[in-house]
Amino acid sequence: MLKIAIVEDNRQSSEDLKRLILQCGREIREETDIHCYYDGLSFIEEYTADYDIVMMDIEMPHMNGMEAAKKLREMDREVCLIFLTVMSQYVFAGYDVDASAFLVKPVNEDLFRAEFLRICKKVNRRNSFTYVF
Repeated sequence: MLKIAIVEDNRQSSEDLKRLILQCGREIREETDIHCYYDGLSFIEEYTADYDIVMMDIEMPHMNGMEAAKKLREMDREVCLIFLTVMSQYVFAGYDVDASAFLVKPVNEDLFRAEFLRICKKVNRRNSFTYVF
């Protein structure tokens, strides 16, 4: 099961994204557990390092997505981070926080599906890796 956090201040966008994730999850037969946060500050305050994927907007109240991503990386270097935003000028700043993908809104469903599949494969490889001592 994939545990996914959506950090998006626009509730309609959050619901649309959740619907798309559930649809993609069904298509690849991957169960998903999705939690929504409506600003970066509450996400960081409540964060536990058990998410596989974080999908985050950049322009949000209280704490923007870039600030939240920097704090996220202090707590969790492994989680896959996907930015979804209209702020395409931040694409290069995404490298500073090791973003796995950067999608510009409005999100093209076919592009989202392809990125989601790519990230799911990455997460599944990471989760199935066993350490040998």
